[in-house]
Amino acid sequence: MELNIRVDGDDAITDAADLKEFIENRGTPGLKEVEMGRTVHKEGEQGLGSLIGSLVLKLVASDETVKGVIALLNKWAEQHDKRIHLPNGVIIPPKTLTADQIMQLVGQIKVQA
Repeated sequence: MELNIRVDGDDAITDAADLKEFIENRGTPGLKEVEMGRTVHKEGEQGLGSLIGSLVLKLVASDETVKGVIALLNKWAEQHDKRIHLPNGVIIPPKTLTADQIMQLVGQIKVQA
């Protein structure tokens, strides 16, 4: 499962890099890879593409893995007073989520997968 996320803020690339480091340093079972989001290449272009201030999380699509990732994202959002946007309009607010709210987000994300 891939989860594309972005952070609200004036410097989205720096915020995404900070969030990437935060996630990688804590680790979550089932989270395979965290990549910086980049622009798509057009035919004949070289390079990796420009950073666009988002992350791509590659993870096992289990409830426990998604719950762990949501908990990490929630902690970072709270510490940095930022919103994190997930696919299909799901937002992690810059406040502490309850366990029930986290499970509700897990359900929303799993439906999208």
